[in-house]
Amino acid sequence: MSAPIDNASSSSLPVQKVTTAQKNKAWKESSVDYYLNFRYTNGSNLRSDRSKKITNYDLYNGVINKSDVEAICNPLGYTGNTWADKFMHYDKISEPIRLLIGEESAKPDNSLVVSEAPDDLDRKQANLKKKLLFALNQQLQAEIDPASVDPNNPPPTPEQIVKAEQYSPSDLIESKANRLLKILKKKLNTKWLFNQGFKDALIAGEEVYWTGILNGEPALRKCNTLNITVILDDDCVFYDDAIAVVEERMLTIPSIIDEYGDQLSNETRDKLIEYSRGTFGSFNTAGGFEPTMQIVDGRAVINGATPTSSFNGNNVNNYAVRVARVEWISMKKIGFLSYTDEEGQPQMEQVDDTFGSSFKLFQETFPDAELEWDWINEAWEGVKIGADIYLDIRAKENQRRRMDNPYYCKLGYTGYIYEATNSRSVSLIDRLKPYQYLYDIIAFRLELAFASDKGKVFLMDMASIPRSEGIDVDQWMYYLNEMKIAFVNSHEESGKGAQQGKTSNFNQFTAIDLSLANSIQSYINYLQYIEQQIYTVSGITPQRLGSINNSELVGNTERAVNQSSLITEYLFTAHNEVIRRVYGSLIEVAKIAYKDGSVQQYVSDDMGIEMLRLEEFEFENSEFSVAVFTIASALLIS
Repeated sequence: MSAPIDNASSSSLPVQKVTTAQKNKAWKESSVDYYLNFRYTNGSNLRSDRSKKITNYDLYNGVINKSDVEAICNPLGYTGNTWADKFMHYDKISEPIRLLIGEESAKPDNSLVVSEAPDDLDRKQANLKKKLLFALNQQLQAEIDPASVDPNNPPPTPEQIVKAEQYSPSDLIESKANRLLKILKKKLNTKWLFNQGFKDALIAGEEVYWTGILNGEPALRKCNTLNITVILDDDCVFYDDAIAVVEERMLTIPSIIDEYGDQLSNETRDKLIEYSRGTFGSFNTAGGFEPTMQIVDGRAVINGATPTSSFNGNNVNNYAVRVARVEWISMKKIGFLSYTDEEGQPQMEQVDDTFGSSFKLFQETFPDAELEWDWINEAWEGVKIGADIYLDIRAKENQRRRMDNPYYCKLGYTGYIYEATNSRSVSLIDRLKPYQYLYDIIAFRLELAFASDKGKVFLMDMASIPRSEGIDVDQWMYYLNEMKIAFVNSHEESGKGAQQGKTSNFNQFTAIDLSLANSIQSYINYLQYIEQQIYTVSGITPQRLGSINNSELVGNTERAVNQSSLITEYLFTAHNEVIRRVYGSLIEVAKIAYKDGSVQQYVSDDMGIEMLRLEEFEFENSEFSVAVFTIASALLIS
């Protein structure tokens, strides 16, 4: 028997190629702590910086990072009554983003679950063959005895049967799998989750989801990209291809119990309450880490540490505790057992590493049995709450595998890093951000020009005011403003200085033009140009936004909208691929969660109430894949 591995240090990853017996408590906790050492701050070869993502989210919500434009607006670095107090943000880039989010929400959620298991495929082929033979027999009978066929309800032709099988699964297993996915869509509100994930993709350049089992039920959650650390191969952009994923969140005690209630002991619950109260005197001890804070635009924000959900703005949630979920790829020893059964048929089975001690006993029954050992990937998971609470560090119950490839293994996180081929990820807001900054700077200059504009100024000699007629300066200004009359007396005598007693010889009454109209018009033209550039770079034309001139022809408008849709279609294509992978993961999770059977009730598309009964181990030998249909493919099918 192998000795257990004792590796309590988190500075290096414990050896993963060890047997199940060697994966003891110390090995499990050291593996979790090792991956918790990685924290997402400055990005990677693929992911953009975390601070950059925060700036993007703020910009979408109408908050500009003024330090990004300070070099232009305040080149001398003046620290007195600063420009930042007057600088205003004029949002121009959220409209294209909101349009794309709305279009994603309006797209139909069409999907189809099909089985790839050999047994299911054989059964489908046999049922299809049976239906075709029955249809041919009915056709033959109709030719022999036409009166035996109801003309109002003729039997389907073989071509119609084949076409129906292509688009509507009649196999019982596939039919139940499709109904189950429909139930999960409504129960988990996947439409809204995917819409919010698409919003993350447009703003942060990433969207991430987690699928798993919580309290015995399938679960799907959209993850905050700011709280995720992922370890990928250099050329991988999908999260489900990751070697490890770390997610750190700040959760309150009720939320922790809601997610992990079936794993918490009474002693652990008491400790969580102590943590939330800060019993040990500091949030560092209670929460698990001490965030570094800095002041940006008058707000206390976290500096380079995760998570941030409880540290945005000035409201620090002292009742939240850090909850870190770690999933990683480990290794598992398995055996391939081959033998000839009692009926003389060759058999091949897969056994775990505990079977080695029973192999000799098995050979007594099957003398020709052979056992060959190998190592495959295995997904592990663990949760660490606060500083020292570990929950169920174990091999994932829902191992995402393929029957034809034992080495295939995926984690529970599914997501995509957009526009990251041989470069760091670039979101749509990243592309529009320079134009938004430029727009705000020009608008700032325009505000200063408006404030400095004096228009035309009337120039006259103060000595010409007819004081001898009882009109002082205040009265003269009143007549000028209210009656538009400027009274003057060319023979008015000066009462002061060397000109006392003399009349004024000044008669050049005129107006000085102090207007900045030309500069103001230039700034307005600049703003219009920048706005047009935003449309060009985003691919969202004014016609697609609904701004159509009366002089535009219908054909030109349709062409502009279609061309704009083609420019942004790559975003929807990538998003649909993520949805397909998430649904595939979700249906595999449901197979494990409902392995003991389940009864579900759901509302059908025609508002009818239907029941779905899953028998015990009904999906055990099935392997599903999911296809997601776009609008074009849905129209083709219809």
